This record gives sequence, C-alpha cells and structure tokens, in this order.
Amino acid sequence: MNKSYFLIICLLLTSFTGCIDDLALEPVEDTDETDNTEQEESEDEEKTEERPSEQWTFYRDFFECDPNNDSIVTYGEFVDCLNMDLMNDGESVVAASSEFPNEVFSIADLDMDGNLTSSEFDYIKNYPHEGGCMDSDATNYNSMAEVDDGSCEYPVEGCTNLTANNFNQNATVDDGSCNFDPSEQDPIEGCTNSTANNFNQNATVDNGSCTFDPPEPIEGCTNSTANNYNQNATVDDGSCIFDPPEPVVIVWSNNTVHAISANKTATIQLIENDPNFTIVSIEPSLPDGLTFDTNGNISGTPTTRSVWSSYEITVNTTSDNFTTNISLAVHDLDADWRDITTDVGTINYGGLHSLILPLGEWAFPIAVDSGNRPLFSAAHSGFGRIIGYGHESPVANQDGGNETQLSLNAIEWVCSGTGKWVALESSFNHFEDELKAEGYSVTTSATIDDLNNVDCFVTKFTNLYNDTENSIIENFLISGGGLIMGGNPDWSYSDVANNANNYPGNKILRTTGLFVTRLGFPLYGMGVNVDLDTEAPSPFYRTLTAVDAIEKHITNIITLSDSEQSIASTAISLATDNLPIDFDIIWIPLRELSDGVGWLEINSSNIFNLGADPIDDSLLNLQQVLLTKLPADELIAHPSSSDFSGAVPASAPRVARTISIDGNYEGLPSDFKFSQASADGRMSTGLYAAPGEVVTVTFPDNIVDTGVNVLIGAHTDSLWDKDTISRHPIIYRVWSVSNQTIEVGNAWGGSIYIRIPAGSSLGIFDVTIEQAVEAPHYVHGVTDVSDWQDTIRHLPAPWAEIESDQFILTVPSSEIRELDDPDYTMNFWDEALQMEHNLSGFTPWPRVERAVFDIQISGGTMHSGYPFMAHLPSVPAVVNGTQMYESGDWGMFHELGHNHQWSASTLPGTQETTCNLFSAKLMTDLVGIDLAEGHSKLSPSKRESRTEDYFDAGSDIDQWSVWVAFETYLQVQEYFGWEPITEALAAYYDMEDPPGGSSAQFNRWVLELSEATNHNLAPFHEAWGFPLTPETKDALLHLPVWVDDPLRGWVYEYNPIFRNLSAENITSSSADLEWDVYDNGTNTMISVCWGVTDGGADRDLWYSCAEVDSSYVGHWSYGIDSLASGTTYYFRVVGQNNNGDTWSEVASFTTS
Repeated sequence: MNKSYFLIICLLLTSFTGCIDDLALEPVEDTDETDNTEQEESEDEEKTEERPSEQWTFYRDFFECDPNNDSIVTYGEFVDCLNMDLMNDGESVVAASSEFPNEVFSIADLDMDGNLTSSEFDYIKNYPHEGGCMDSDATNYNSMAEVDDGSCEYPVEGCTNLTANNFNQNATVDDGSCNFDPSEQDPIEGCTNSTANNFNQNATVDNGSCTFDPPEPIEGCTNSTANNYNQNATVDDGSCIFDPPEPVVIVWSNNTVHAISANKTATIQLIENDPNFTIVSIEPSLPDGLTFDTNGNISGTPTTRSVWSSYEITVNTTSDNFTTNISLAVHDLDADWRDITTDVGTINYGGLHSLILPLGEWAFPIAVDSGNRPLFSAAHSGFGRIIGYGHESPVANQDGGNETQLSLNAIEWVCSGTGKWVALESSFNHFEDELKAEGYSVTTSATIDDLNNVDCFVTKFTNLYNDTENSIIENFLISGGGLIMGGNPDWSYSDVANNANNYPGNKILRTTGLFVTRLGFPLYGMGVNVDLDTEAPSPFYRTLTAVDAIEKHITNIITLSDSEQSIASTAISLATDNLPIDFDIIWIPLRELSDGVGWLEINSSNIFNLGADPIDDSLLNLQQVLLTKLPADELIAHPSSSDFSGAVPASAPRVARTISIDGNYEGLPSDFKFSQASADGRMSTGLYAAPGEVVTVTFPDNIVDTGVNVLIGAHTDSLWDKDTISRHPIIYRVWSVSNQTIEVGNAWGGSIYIRIPAGSSLGIFDVTIEQAVEAPHYVHGVTDVSDWQDTIRHLPAPWAEIESDQFILTVPSSEIRELDDPDYTMNFWDEALQMEHNLSGFTPWPRVERAVFDIQISGGTMHSGYPFMAHLPSVPAVVNGTQMYESGDWGMFHELGHNHQWSASTLPGTQETTCNLFSAKLMTDLVGIDLAEGHSKLSPSKRESRTEDYFDAGSDIDQWSVWVAFETYLQVQEYFGWEPITEALAAYYDMEDPPGGSSAQFNRWVLELSEATNHNLAPFHEAWGFPLTPETKDALLHLPVWVDDPLRGWVYEYNPIFRNLSAENITSSSADLEWDVYDNGTNTMISVCWGVTDGGADRDLWYSCAEVDSSYVGHWSYGIDSLASGTTYYFRVVGQNNNGDTWSEVASFTTS
C-alpha cells in the first residue's frame, strides 16, 4: 500500500505522533502489505471511538463528505468519506507523504467541536497537494501546483543572435544588445518596387523615387444610389439611372376641432408626419398670439378669446399643395363670466335649490355660496353654450331687478348675442315680452320639433323628454345652439346612482358638462343670496382643474393658498359625493389622484384631525367614497383594517354555509324617534368577510329587488362630524340584492348580515354564503354551551356575537374567548330588556335590540339607535353576567331607554331625562341597588340641593334641565310606583290626537299621568312650572289633589283651592255658609267674609270676616247670624299663608 494512504488510515485509527514516527518520512515505495494493513485496521477499529473529535487536513470536496447536506461534516462522516475515497481507487486524497517532507500531516488550525464546516473546508482544499513551480514569472510556472518544489526557472536576458559579436548562449530573451562588425559595402539607394517603371534591382534602400504609368480610366455610373452603379468605374459617364422619387405628402391630423384657453400656451399638432413644406396660406388669420410653424403645429399663447371659426390651411411640398380645414375657438371663461354677470350685483332667490356642478372641461360656476359650492354654472359644449340653474326661478325672472338682468344676460350669452331666435318651453312663456323688448324673436310653448329653426332653447332640467328627445337637445347644443335649463330633482331621485343616471337633466351630463345634484343637497331650502358684483370665481371651483391643482400641490409642483385648497377640496368632495363610479370623466382622474397619494392609514396611534387640512379631508373622503362604490372584485384590504376592525388569520378556512333567514320584520313605529325605528333589521349569519376579499351570496329569486341587502361590517357609525378620529369615518359596506347571486366585500372586512327592510313579510328563506370566515356566534337557548366552550368561541373571525331573544351584543372575539357561561350573561340581558319593554308599555316589543362596541362612536360615551353604540372599554363588564347582576350599567340601560322614548310623551327638554326612568327601574328592581348607588347624581343631598336651587330661582320651566326634570318624575314614581308611569306612556301609542307643540305636550302629560295615578297632579306640576291651561285644571277636578307631594312645606307654598260654595239652613237672620277645600294649600288659615255687597279680594270691603280654622281637605261649614231678613248677602272663602290671601269665587244667598 502506498505510504500516503497508510498515513491517512494511521492518522484516523492511532495517535498522530506514533503514526508519523512509524512512517519516518521514507521515500514512497509500492509494497505488498495488504494483509498486514487489514489486520492493523481491524485491530485499531476499537480505538476509533477513543479518538478526539478533531478536524484533519485533507483534500476533498466538502459536499461529497456531507451526506446529510447540513453543511457540517462530523468526525465519523470524515472517516466514511476517506474510506470511500480509498475504495474509489485512491482519488486524490493526500494529507502528507515522503514526497512532500516539508508538509507533514497535522491537525488543522480549526475549532475542536468535532464538526468540520464549509469554511474550514475552504482552508483544507487550499492545502498543498501537487508539487511544482508556483511563480507565475518563471518560465516553467505550473498552474496546477499546490506546493512550490523549488524547480522554478527564470528568463536570462542577453544577445541571442549567433552572428553577433556578443552572442550569449545562455540568454533566453534578446535584450537588443547585439553588436556586429562594420559592413564592408555601403548601402545602395533607389526604387525597390519591382512594379515601378524605374525599379532598381540592386538598390538596398528605397529612396521614394519610384514612378508608375497612369492607369487606364474606367467609365461608368459612379453614384452609389443609382440603379446601375459601377463600383469599378473611375470616371462618371452620365449614365446613372434612378427610380422615380417618392412624392412628398402631408398627413393631416384627423382631429379638426380644437378649443384652447386664452392667455395659456397651447400646441395643436396638425401634421402627423415629418415632411419638408412651405406655408402657402392660412385663411382667415389665426387668432392673435398663435402661429403655424414648420413642424406642422399651431402654437403660441392666444391673447384674447375668439368664437368658433373655420380656418383653411394650405402648404406646399415638392410634390403638391395640401389643404386642411379646422375649427378653432379660444375660450376665456373669466370674460364669459363677466358677460353673464354684467350689471347684476346681488341676487336673491327662495326655494329649494340644487347645485350645478361644473364638471366638463369648459364648464365654470356663475355663482357660488359661502360654502364654496356652485349654485349655478355655465359651459361651452361642442360649438354651443349652456347655462344651468338648480331651480326654475332664476331662468326667466321678470321682477325687473338684478334677477331679471341675470336672466337676460344669460340668454344673450348662450345665444352669442341679441336679435336671435329664442324658443321658450311653456313654463317660461311669461318671459316673451322681456325678450322681444331686447330684440329677440320668440317661439313660445316650444317643443323639440322647434329646434331646427331657432338659435336658443330655454327649458327645464325636470323635463319629460325621452332618450331620443334628449339626444336631439344634445345635438342642438353641440352643433352651436344655446341652451338654458333650470330645475332640480324631486325626492324620487334622492339616491346618488338614480339621480346621476336617470334624472333627465343628468342624462345629457356628458354633453353639457353640468351636473344637477340631488334635491336639497346640500342647501335644504336655504335659498340663494349671492353678490355677483365681484371678480370671477376661482378656476379651482372647476372639478377637473381642482383635481389637477391638488395633485400638483401634493407633489410640490405648485403651492395653493389656504383659500384655494379649500375651494379645490370642496369641488372634489362634491363630485365624489354625487357621481357614481362609472362617471369616467371625473373618476378616472380622481382614482389616479388617490393612487398617487396611497391609502391613508388611521388608527389609535395615528389619529386623523378632521378639518385641519381641507386637502387631507377631501382625499380621505375621496378614498372612502371610492371604497364604498368599487365592485367587490376591485376592493383591497385596507392597510388600516388590521388595526380596526381587525385582521383575519391567513390560515383561517374560507367556508360556504347556507343560512336560514327570517324575512318577516316589522320594525318599530316611527314615533320611537331615537331608536332608528325604520332601520333595516339585521339578521346575523355567524360569518365574517375578510378585508378586501370577495364573498359570494346567493338568494332565492323572489328576494331579488325587494329591498333586502347585505351589510358587511357591524360598525355603522359615521365619524365625519368628529374633530379627531381613531378609525376611518365609514368602515361598512351595503350591497343591494339586485341579482340572485351577488359578489360582496368590504375593504375593512366585517360581520356579514342579511338586512330586511322594516315592514317586510318575506317569510323564511335560505341564503348561501361562500368564501366567508366563521365567527363566534352564541344563540341563547339554542347553542350548546359545551360546543361554545370547545369550538365556537375559538372560531377565527375577529368579531363575535352573543344573542338572546331580546338582545344581541357585537363584541371583539378576544373578549369572549374566555367566556365560559354565556347563558348567565344573556339571562341578565333578557331580563333587562324585557323589563324596559314592560316599563314602556309597548309590548310585545317587535324587534331584537342590538349593541355594537366600537373604538370610537359618533357621539357621547354611548348613543341610542339600531344598533345602539358604545365604546370598547365597556365590553368586559357587559359580557360578565356576574358583574351585571351585581352592579348593572346605568349607561347601557339609559341608551336602551332612549330607544323606548315615544316622541309625543317625551316632553320638551327631557330627551336625556325620561330615558333615565329605565335606568332607575333596572338598577332598583333588577340589580337591587338604590338610586344613590346606581348613579352619583342621585344621592339624597344632590337631589335635595338641585330641587331647592330650582325653586329658589322661581321654578322656571325653561331651566327644567335633565336631572331637575328627572326629580319631577322620581317624586311621582316614589309615591305612586312604576305602574302609573307605564299606564301614562301606553296611553300615547293609540292616541288619535297626539299633542303638538310644547304647551300641548305638558298639558297632555299631566292629564294622562293624573288619570293613571287617580290623583289630580295639576298643582304639583304647576308648582314645577308646567304651563297648564284652565282647561287642563278643570278637566282634573274630578280627581283628588295630591296633597302629600314632597314639595309641600319644603320648597313650595301651595295655595288652597275652594269649590262648591253654598248657603244652607237659611233663615231670616241666619245661614250656614258651606264650601269644600279641594286643596288645603300650605300652612293655610281659612277665613270667610260676607256682606250685602261683594267686597272682592279686599277684607276691608267686606261687612264681616271671620277666621275659621287651619286648612284641611274636606267639606266645611260656618254659621253666621244677625242677618237682615229679605236681604241678599255675598260671601267668599279666603285662605291665608306665606303667599298671601287666596280668595274663592263669590257666592250669594237671600235671607227669608
């Protein structure tokens, strides 16, 4: 065996030092030692495990020795690799041998962890192996050598010419040093070129004297572009032949109609190819500031407007003359505005006005309000002009003032002058005389058929023209006609898409460039009061100009002032709020603007300040509207959705479920005015839409177009009225069921609900929902608690619902993951809701109430509605049944109480008062704590001081505020109980003549509550300042007065009330005076006065007065005598207390 191999084996199986000693670095010999070697290997196998885990230098590819492909070679793997190498015929494994005595095999300078890494192998692979010259400058350099063996040979410089005097036989490189003996013969100069006429064969040095005979000329075509070009010809003989030249033509642009703006640089490309030409003529001359250049463009800056004109342009090329005809106009919108508003000044119109948005390229506002909204607008459209008003009143005003001047100016502008023929739709026939006085010819009661013979047409936006007739109007306009339209949509066009697509005035939007907003948007009857005696409105009122300006402002190309930012932002917001997504004229640039900005992120760590920057606000509104109008398959997962409503795990299964939906939904009567009584009913599905993902929902055919819709997202509060927001203002999406199968989604994700319009009777139907995520959903009395604990509460959606017959809580799933007993929680809420329904007297309650918890809500800590909204911090307590039974939640009860307030029985100023009756009821009767513990405002001391302060100030009903008013109700409840309040509330539900107005409401409540308590409560409520009428007080005289009310003797002095005065047992000299004390008053002493005349309310005018007794309720009698016979006497009863005297009506009798 070769000693090199033996050394390797020896190194692996024995100690390193011993192996080297045995080898003794002897010369390499081939000997037959196989048997001995195998024996030695066998004997040493037991020692292998005792070897240290050290790395040994050797040469082999690392990965061949790494069978596990883990980039680490262990000691054992090294041994196996080496043995494999030996079996593979000794494949270049060299560690050390006597061949290289200076490179002994040794332990590498590596780590000692028993593993050999790839980097360590790099060291090993560079370990010396093959010997040879390793100096690249040597003549025998060996690029394969790994060990320099000292054999390098280097070049020797010197003279290598054997004939030289100094030839060096050892030199390998000639260094130019050779020298020779001088030559015996001088050089011979001459022509050395053998082809020359004077070639000298003896010449040894050419002296440049060679001469030659001139060559024979070759005639032919020497032009390389010719068909018969001769590359050998030296003389052109004029024989060149060429193809006929290509004609030089002009390629005119197909676009022959051009409108440009005055005072702005413009370029119009007329010639699309690149020929050489000369200008022959332009007729007529181009507008000032414009030229036609040799590049085929009309360019320049026109200095003034010009009407539409046709221009003939002729140019000449080497081939021919070429002519085109174009139509060109130069518009100056500011000058147009001045024409329309000349001599107008301030204008005033009443009525409900829509806005007229200037959306087209050449549209502009005529009048704007203080909110930067265009009230009416004008536009160039094709070759014609149009003005649009949001109401009919400004169209043809004949009052003779500024408004009439505006009407006349407008007609003159659209007609491009006076003296034209004007057609008036019948609604505006009244303006005939005014037009004729200005020199116009007039056609009244004009129809579409009259448009061929007139210059201008005055009609209504609210026309009944069909699509064909609308098309005729459009053609009339773009062909050069003038058009004035006025009016606004009725309430049937309140929907954005319906108004945009179906309102007659908007059907021709793409031609007119003007858009009519929905009725009352956003003026709601404010009318118009505008001063037109100012400068032209900013160009940023124009929607397209506004979009371009904001984009340039954001990218720092221009800087808009604060005022300009506000105007441009409003223009964009008005467009986004009113135009469906398919209005490309606006939405394409708007979407490009949004894409350039990127999605705005809002969360609790990155709040948004509404109103701080108008551009930011408009961009936020733009993106919000975009995400509420895009089809489901174009939605994205909004970056803010992971913060709120929350992310859906990517691993969460997307499932398909068929859900049974109850399509019978009554809703609430509209008089429950704080409850969102007519809101669509939400039917839970237990499914969730992941942000930006498409969910497919399939309905029965009979459900399509019934008003049923799909709601994605429970959080339906809008935050646009807040100053700062911690989430996007609107994060839900509603999808109408317009087909059996629809695709739905929401950029923020959300719980999936099927919504049923109030008043529906659609029966039970199935809905199939696909590609949704399962959400925790517990139904009280239906869901098995063990299923809830084991599986349902752990479902992946971020929002959950726990539901009972009376109440549904929508809460973060994280808040119910540990909820073990949802039954106990919902038992409480079932009791609470039923108790509120019972107190209201409206039973059975026709809907299941809902509470949704949000990171931020539109108003207050909580607010009523369907659903009623509350903040997230309330959730832990609300879902904790034990805490609810022990402590309750006044705020939750309060908001649910709002949902039970009937409009007619909610007295002026008590919106936040009577809902507290429900809180008080639940705190005392359900939770079992007293009022003081239920709310800090209801401690005895605070109640007492509030009441005293109110009465000290004169018990002014205008100061009858929340907690003061609540005291009024509480005093009645604490004496009579809850039942009379329920009875009084219930009396309103079927009331045929509910009270209208504040006074009527106060009086009706006292009547109903008195009847319910079976006591006359008029004095009590009058003490509180109720404006009770005599009719109300008389109507209650059949009931006993509540004389035990807590105000008596404390904060209010009641006057006594007397009635049923009479005289009994009359004789000639005596009589018994009798009366009833209906109300004993406060600390009152009763007297009676009599005489032959009525002394009125003055004791001194009576014949006699007698003090009777301290007042009490009941029948009284007092006998008088010493009367004259046959005489008529008068008497009155008077009560005296701290208020003074209170007198009864007068009574009389006659003695016998």
